Amino acid sequence: MIWRDGQLCQEAPICVPPADVEGVMTTLGCDDGRPLLWERHRRRLLASSAHEGVLPLQQDLESLLEASGCMAPSRLRISVWRDSSSEPIRVEAVCSPIETFGPGQKPVWLGVVHWQDPPPADHKVIARRMWHDAGDLAVAWGADDALIADGEGRLLETSKANVFVRRGSMVATPPAPERCLPGIMRQVVLEALPSVGLNGEERDVFIDELVFADEVWITNAVVGVVRVGMVGERSWDRWPFHRRLSTLPIPAPGWP
Repeated sequence: MIWRDGQLCQEAPICVPPADVEGVMTTLGCDDGRPLLWERHRRRLLASSAHEGVLPLQQDLESLLEASGCMAPSRLRISVWRDSSSEPIRVEAVCSPIETFGPGQKPVWLGVVHWQDPPPADHKVIARRMWHDAGDLAVAWGADDALIADGEGRLLETSKANVFVRRGSMVATPPAPERCLPGIMRQVVLEALPSVGLNGEERDVFIDELVFADEVWITNAVVGVVRVGMVGERSWDRWPFHRRLSTLPIPAPGWP
């Protein structure tokens, strides 16, 4: 079951549109049959040239979740595209269950992948081959995902999440959209940091800084905030401020 161009239909999703299609997408978490942070995701799609009238309403997404049986923690992907001939915009929403969620997710290992010429990161484009390839390369090394850095060693993001690096009471994340996607959960976490006694800053973060980091997390709208246990040879086994964040009402599946 999917939502396509204004109605629910029993069809297979177009997971990867044809090569001549350009578009953007967003992925949000859902819990108890409710999409989380949809208004923020909707505004981001509108900022990337989607028209108000083509996007689903909150109740459309809730109907899709119910019809698909996705009442437990799940993922909802919304894609907006048009082909090169400027045919009318198409919109598709599809949901799927997730197996791991909440603050108890195990720490992840990130393998470092360097991009000499990073693509623009202001919107989450449908054509994500570079990100997929980076993630696949890191998995081939035995890691869970890639931590992508540019040719000068500045951290960008993972193949599907933003990055936060804590040292003392300061938490740094690469600036968006200059270095990374301005993720929805990234902004939620920046807003929440003062509640747990931390100060957040958006700045260039270099890979060498991880040697001195006290804690590293990755964030997106489906997983919430996940601990990083290893980047390359550097490892962590304590995340005291992640424990503090886990007491807050983070709007992600399985969180309080």
